[in-house]
Amino acid sequence: MEGRSCFAYIADPLSRPNRCSRPRFSSRYIPKGADIGKLTEEPREWVEEQLNNRPRKCLGYQTPAEVFDKLCGALAG
Repeated sequence: MEGRSCFAYIADPLSRPNRCSRPRFSSRYIPKGADIGKLTEEPREWVEEQLNNRPRKCLGYQTPAEVFDKLCGALAG
């Protein structure tokens, strides 16, 4: 993806819409109360892979990775 750039939006985890769905996803992959700062790179990458490649109803059953790639491709022209 050399020569391309894409802006990312980081949602506020304390806002109401984000607060409802975040714990469900994180607790599915990481035990409640776990210190994610102590996780090694391998489990973090695995969780990232799981979350980014899981189809979402709100995205028309596309994965977040697919939507991101399409948006970046559209912006690149």
